[in-house]
Amino acid sequence: MMEQIGDILPLYERYEQMFDDSVPFREALANMYFDVVLFLCKARTIFKTNGNYSMLPLSSLIRRES
Repeated sequence: MMEQIGDILPLYERYEQMFDDSVPFREALANMYFDVVLFLCKARTIFKTNGNYSMLPLSSLIRRES
């Protein structure tokens, strides 16, 4: 999954340049970047502290809207 994130992020940089004047798009993009950082921080914590990480559901890493 982290490899897929790394493959997709350069596309978002292109979109950022294309829609530079769109505040709603920039806000959505900032939220997406925040979600990626949050996901990676949670994944790092789990991989670092849990030797049995392969048994964890992916949903435990995904932010839920309140």
